[in-house]
Amino acid sequence: MLLLRWGLFLIFFSVVLAERSIYSTHDPRHSHDLETDTTYSLNVSSCPGYTVTSVDESNTGLIAKLDIAGAACNAFGRDYTNLTVEVVYESQNRLHVHIYDTENSQFTIPETVISRPPKPSDSFTDSSDLVFNYDSSPFAFWITRRSDPAAVPLFDTRLSSLPPTPIPPVMEGDPSTALDGFPLVFEDQYLQLTSSLPLGTNIYGLGEAVSSSGFRRDVGTNGGIGTIQTMWNRDDPDPVDENMYGSHPIYLEHRYNETTQKSQSHGVILLSSAGSDILLLTPPSSPVSLVQYRLIGGTLDFYFFSGPTSQQVIEQYGVMIGLPTWQPMFGFGFHLCRWGFPNLTVTRDQVIRMREANIPLEGKSY
Repeated sequence: MLLLRWGLFLIFFSVVLAERSIYSTHDPRHSHDLETDTTYSLNVSSCPGYTVTSVDESNTGLIAKLDIAGAACNAFGRDYTNLTVEVVYESQNRLHVHIYDTENSQFTIPETVISRPPKPSDSFTDSSDLVFNYDSSPFAFWITRRSDPAAVPLFDTRLSSLPPTPIPPVMEGDPSTALDGFPLVFEDQYLQLTSSLPLGTNIYGLGEAVSSSGFRRDVGTNGGIGTIQTMWNRDDPDPVDENMYGSHPIYLEHRYNETTQKSQSHGVILLSSAGSDILLLTPPSSPVSLVQYRLIGGTLDFYFFSGPTSQQVIEQYGVMIGLPTWQPMFGFGFHLCRWGFPNLTVTRDQVIRMREANIPLEGKSY
């Protein structure tokens, strides 16, 4: 019995150590999955990325097959050896890029939960505002505007566009902000994709959050430290710089072109229900900022919206995700929302007292 307890303690202790050192750049410890007899490296620096093996183009986009480009790194889970990239030019202003495991075992949000626009009947591949570009080995992609292909891409996962690694923790004292490498990682319990951003760019969204930097999210420049936005719903109404009631993994980026003296906006959403961290960081002395997605499951299901105005981005997002349900008229009246009513009698008494005090009330929830 003592040996059993000691063995359980060692397993628990190793798990705690692994959790504390998951993103540590210099920590040599590993984690071993006894069920699958797999050792997890807890480090993405050796992850090989993927190589394009075939591409099937159509009048609406393309489907590419990817193979892992070397030995599996198994950083935090089992590497998938085969991926599929499906690119669809869904409309003039919306581009869909979906990276998923070819065996289709990872969870995706059912259309019965969030319905998606139907497949396009017309071809937008030669006229869409946005253009999908890719490198074959290692696979990387970048999104540009058709009207300005030489401009800085709206989204760019190429290693040549990102700062050299490894990078020690960008946020002092937070090992999770160490950046060991920027390969495409697609494992059963960990997915990672990184895009460069213009230095100090203007990012809005990634809710639901009460951000200490205000509406404009902190990307780690001009005295900021960066942002780690967790997508995991929890019942906490107003924590600062933490996750709360809802998860809305969409951001709007607003860019100003000093040459043309014009501003344009675009939007990016990752349609996923998996727990995730979305990091906005600027490593020291880096010429670029970056956005990094870290997920514990699911797929990399991106939609890009061309805007070019901020209002148009939101409108395009609404068309894709669905507009709000029509609300009853009383729902727009005087509404009282308060938790803590133990039963219907107490609730009824509250309504009666408000009527006696001539306080208007048309709706109540708790």
